[in-house]
Amino acid sequence: VCAVSASLFTAHQEALREGRGAQLTAGVGIVRWRVDASTVVDHPLVLIPAELVLDETGDFVVRLADAAQASIWPFPGVADAAAARGQIAACARDYRLLGGAAHAPTDKGRWEPLLRRAAYCLAADGVYVDEPPKAVAKGLALAGAPDGTLRVHNGFALWTQPDAGERGVSADCDALADALRGLPKGRLP
Repeated sequence: VCAVSASLFTAHQEALREGRGAQLTAGVGIVRWRVDASTVVDHPLVLIPAELVLDETGDFVVRLADAAQASIWPFPGVADAAAARGQIAACARDYRLLGGAAHAPTDKGRWEPLLRRAAYCLAADGVYVDEPPKAVAKGLALAGAPDGTLRVHNGFALWTQPDAGERGVSADCDALADALRGLPKGRLP
């Protein structure tokens, strides 16, 4: 709890210095999967913009950003996920989890049907896990590396843009560009 509070306080202070609100992302459905020897997925499935505010009592409050809409993570660098991503997005729209006001990331029951479906859309032997992945003692990292079995955990994560790091964003962009370049001409997913 102390490490999380310190991280939130730092994000809030940096945002104040820059004259903006602290931008967070809430991620729902932690996908853990070693796709192949060089590709590991350890990322939330659904992304929701959020904000960090300090209320009048001095407590931090994380709330979904105004007009926030959830989106499905694009799985950059994982070509096998392209078709599944479309099925997952359609399922999310059917359950009214995309395209309108975002639902609370803490509402496990609301997200469960989508996360179950995602596990089986992404891999025939995919597994839905009805709890968050285990974390190391300090709670700032997930315990163990993903293995060859795709698992979709019903849990959520919060992070700030600086936590993601510029290299993380550019690595995602590079992987997406490589995946698109690798498609046969005239064939986009």
